[in-house]
Amino acid sequence: MSGKLTLKIPWKNLYTEPVIATIDGLYALAVPNVGIKYNAEKEKKEAQENKQKKLQALEEVKKLEAEKDKPKEKKKDSFAEKFATQVIKNLQVEVRNIHVRYEDKYTNPLQPFSIGVTLKELLFRIPTGSHIHKLVKLEQLAVYWNSHSNLYEGKEKAEILVHSH
Repeated sequence: MSGKLTLKIPWKNLYTEPVIATIDGLYALAVPNVGIKYNAEKEKKEAQENKQKKLQALEEVKKLEAEKDKPKEKKKDSFAEKFATQVIKNLQVEVRNIHVRYEDKYTNPLQPFSIGVTLKELLFRIPTGSHIHKLVKLEQLAVYWNSHSNLYEGKEKAEILVHSH
């Protein structure tokens, strides 16, 4: 994986200026993990633990339902809550030059394949002076599935970048 994450935070004007989060140049390559052996005992143990967690979650829901019926005071938002809400209202997200790829040469060794998604740009912006309207821009989104694919697994980053453009 490679790429750059940038956060532009206007500390002096957080209530009026947008916080801009930018992700640029992300390339992720995923492959199956064939090194993991199936362990039936571990699977049983994890299933039992998941059941216990679900039972605990149900108990928590029952407690919350019981407390919800009790009358309670209306609390005011704290400074931190108001601050976080305002920052989220002014949040702008920019995602550029993304390529996520999955390769598999193990499922059918005679026909290795790759699937992926590429994206040139995705923007979530607030037009100047408007806190009601949001602007969303999507540019060059592509999804692909290649059978008999040339695989990038194990290749150097520079070589992958040359072949992926």
